[in-house]
This record gives sequence, structure tokens and C-alpha cells, in this order.
Amino acid sequence: MKLLRAWAPAASLFALSLLVLPALSQAAPDPRVVAGVYPPWWGGAEILKAAGEAGAIIRLGGLPFIVVVRSEAGDAAARLSASGSLFTLNPLGLAGCLARL
Repeated sequence: MKLLRAWAPAASLFALSLLVLPALSQAAPDPRVVAGVYPPWWGGAEILKAAGEAGAIIRLGGLPFIVVVRSEAGDAAARLSASGSLFTLNPLGLAGCLARL
């Protein structure tokens, strides 16, 4: 019983993330502007270089490995994936909880 109680907060957080992540990863209303989530173990310079290859960097996310880019060709998600992004997110969904203040 103690073990179950010890793992309850982590399990609750995991379950909540399963509900929230799909909402954040819905297609962006503008396919030219997308947030890319890069590997957290990459250095800042490496992340900025990779994101710059995907398009114009608009802003950084609240976490140092999230970058919002704009690609005038309208294929920002594909460009981010090709540059090493683990996955892409709707930047409007991110604005409420991960934007830097």
C-alpha cells in the first residue's frame, strides 16, 4: 500500500500528460509557424543551429529545447523533423504554459 501511495503522484502526472499532449500537438492553424521540441541533451547552440536550418526562429519556448520557427514554404513541421526535432507542437497551445515571461 505504501508503494502504491508513493507512486500515485507520478502516475497522476503521467495520466494527465497523456490527456494534455495530444491537445498541444494538434496541427497548427498556420502550417508556416510550428514549435519544435529538440532533444533535451543537445546544447543550446546545436538546437539553435538545427532550428535555424528549419526556418526563421521566432522565439524560444519556456524550456531551452523548444523553438518556434516560421517557414514561408508552409512546411515548418517537416523541416523541423528533418533538422532533428523529436516532435512538433502547435505553438498557440504552448503559449499558455510554456512561453517565457
